[in-house]
Amino acid sequence: MAWTITPRWISPANRNANPDGSDSRRWRVQIVGTSDSTAELSLQQLIDVSELRTARGEAGGRLAITFLQYDISGLTNLSLRFDRSPDEVILNAGAIVNAIKYDPPLSDTGTSDDGTGDLLVSTSGATSSGRFLLDIEFRLKPARAPAAIVDGTAL
Repeated sequence: MAWTITPRWISPANRNANPDGSDSRRWRVQIVGTSDSTAELSLQQLIDVSELRTARGEAGGRLAITFLQYDISGLTNLSLRFDRSPDEVILNAGAIVNAIKYDPPLSDTGTSDDGTGDLLVSTSGATSSGRFLLDIEFRLKPARAPAAIVDGTAL
């Protein structure tokens, strides 16, 4: 095998009954990753932003992380990033337990023409007992249109 990644949606509580979540302003998910080998986890999608809807029912495009708690063991490094070109690194951490409250929120600053905005994870230096727990609270923002370019200048 290698890595098993399991998400558990905490909020909205009715995520399974209402998968678009359009009645929720705040989202919270706990993601557990476990390894039974020393295989590295290359960039893998944790949250597909396009599957989520804002409180107004708009398609999601960007995350604004308000809280991140992580418990990492059996790894040299875990990297959490927004899928952009280039990727926006949110976290690079080794074996540690920590919690961060972002005020103001840590927002994805990308636009719809430079990646998906999905939340990605990768690992390095895994042991056969490598694991991580991510507890992420976020708000969902609509996609930001690309800037208009006139004569090489963004408007």
